[in-house]
Amino acid sequence: MIRITYLTVAIACLAGCEQAPSDVEETAPLASQASAQKQLNESPFGGRSRARLIDARGVRIGEVFAWQGRGGVLIQVRSQGLPPGTHGVHVHAEGDCRDVGVFKASGGHVGGGGPHGFLHPDGTHSGDLPNIYAHDDGRAQADYFSAALSLSDLTDLDGAALIIHAVQDDYQSQPIGGAGVRIACAAFEPGAQ
Repeated sequence: MIRITYLTVAIACLAGCEQAPSDVEETAPLASQASAQKQLNESPFGGRSRARLIDARGVRIGEVFAWQGRGGVLIQVRSQGLPPGTHGVHVHAEGDCRDVGVFKASGGHVGGGGPHGFLHPDGTHSGDLPNIYAHDDGRAQADYFSAALSLSDLTDLDGAALIIHAVQDDYQSQPIGGAGVRIACAAFEPGAQ
């Protein structure tokens, strides 16, 4: 099993980046950090949620688990029915998979106001996750740790959805890394902690 951690990817991306000095005082990032810390404090440590992963026909092909950890959320994907190959994975803002086959009801990416992709020079947003690989028999599993998300982001008033795309995310192209259509969806329900 390949364990991919969002935190490791983020650190690797940030390690090679330098930011030019600025004479302008930046207060927005501090406000964002305070807001993120408040959300993490509201998500009970060890709190958890589970969502059923369905394919484009509406057939259950696996499950997605989420646990609140210290400083972020652990997301585990377990699937038995994905097409073989590498697929992009993103967390979307709405916990809605009812429009089976297209999964557009899940909305855009969580935190999608900024650029997409781990390799984008301006950074990534909180809905980005590393790719998942499905074996020839369709089995796939991945563990992601995201310091940019909390369990309350997944189970807020409109929930959230983990979306798997048809092809791999290139981690840079806008708006979704060239990952193609949405082929699987797991909806986290509001308040399910």
